[in-house]
Order: sequence, then structure tokens, then C-alpha cells
Amino acid sequence: MPRLTISLPQIMHNRLSSLSVQQNDSLSNIINNLLQVGMHHFNEEPFNTPTGVEKHCQHLIIQMNALIKNLSSEILKFNQDDFEQLRKAALSKYNELIIQSQ
Repeated sequence: MPRLTISLPQIMHNRLSSLSVQQNDSLSNIINNLLQVGMHHFNEEPFNTPTGVEKHCQHLIIQMNALIKNLSSEILKFNQDDFEQLRKAALSKYNELIIQSQ
């Protein structure tokens, strides 16, 4: 059987070691089992393909954004510059959250 050397972060190694103790199995077998499950799942469903529910939710989000923008224009008298400032602020916050999660 071919062999493979991998490097793992310490946290992941600790979790896998704990799992191997719980399952009373070797670390190699635990990793093999996890790989097989992952490959089965990967082959079963294309990665990052949105489901019908996700597509529907995205469609609703787009509709809600359009409604909010129209209401903001009418009620709050927002203009295109205001929307551009909001877009930049949202993008900045998104990037900040992405950096924090890494």
C-alpha cells in the first residue's frame, strides 16, 4: 500500500489522536477513514454547487436588497453616493471579519 507523509497543525493532530483513542484504532486508520468519507462525499456532490434552497435564498436576498434600496431612496432620500459609501463600509467590514477569522 502506498504511504503518505502529511503535516498537521497541532490542534488537528490532538483531535485526531483523541479520536483514535476513543475509537481504539490507530491514527493512520482514523485518517484513512476520514479521507474515504471525505472522498465519498466529494464524489457524491460537486463541491460548492449551490442547492435549490441556496439558490432560492440568494434570489430572495437580491430582491430584499432591491426593496431596501428603493425604500432608502424614497424615505431616507439616499442618493447614489450614499449607497456607494454603504457598499464601501460593508466591504471594509467583510474584509476585516475575513482577516479576523484566519
